[in-house]
Amino acid sequence: ALAAALLPQQTPSDDDKALAGSGTGVGLGQPSLRHLRLASSAAGDAAIAAFESAWAKPGVALESLELAFGSASDVACARCCTTTVSTEDGCPPRKFSATNRFGDFMDEVVYQRLLLRSPNGGEEPLSVF
Repeated sequence: ALAAALLPQQTPSDDDKALAGSGTGVGLGQPSLRHLRLASSAAGDAAIAAFESAWAKPGVALESLELAFGSASDVACARCCTTTVSTEDGCPPRKFSATNRFGDFMDEVVYQRLLLRSPNGGEEPLSVF
């Protein structure tokens, strides 16, 4: 179900209509999610296949998708390690990666980013006493 949420909507939902006029900067036809990191110790090959299918469809606005699924096979993860460069001007490269090293992903990616994030949204380190 989460992988299906990556697909662009054909008709705007009531939530999209509400956001378009809310002053949040998110409007109709404008993607609000560009980078997604998702980790699950229990998800495996079926979950990777669902995200692969959604990623391959045209119109997905994500620039990067990083998955860490602890029950996924090495083969399924290797299929997902791709970077797509668009020939259209102004389109950023898209990166899709997956790993089954859940613990390493949490330590090296997720926790590191949480520790480096400042309260105002920047990347300056927080003071820890």
